[in-house]
Amino acid sequence: MSKVSEDFVKKGASKISIDDVQKVLNKSDEIESKVNSSNVLKRLWEDIKLLFALIKAYISKKYTKVPWWVISAVAFSLLYLINPFDLIPDAIPVIGQLDDAAVIGICIKMIEKELLLFNEWKLANV
Repeated sequence: MSKVSEDFVKKGASKISIDDVQKVLNKSDEIESKVNSSNVLKRLWEDIKLLFALIKAYISKKYTKVPWWVISAVAFSLLYLINPFDLIPDAIPVIGQLDDAAVIGICIKMIEKELLLFNEWKLANV
């Protein structure tokens, strides 16, 4: 778990392409299923839904005020959830989901300001 850090998320995000962002959207059902099958991740579901909304708004060009690094950090974090080769294998009960939750939590902390601005925009444009 000590390898999960802001630097870990930044490094992973630096490798994200627009195709990876689209992959997140295409795999949204798989990600949702994984979150809902884990008590650890279920607690983050509302935040994860907001991350998905941000990516969808960005891809559809409805909300482009967000820097690319934010989108790439979100995409990396969501793809990490379904990566079978993450730092702690998900087959290990509870502990296997802790690194997933840590990556999501670190991402949210990193992008908190941008996420709040997006959420304000989203609420005003519903």
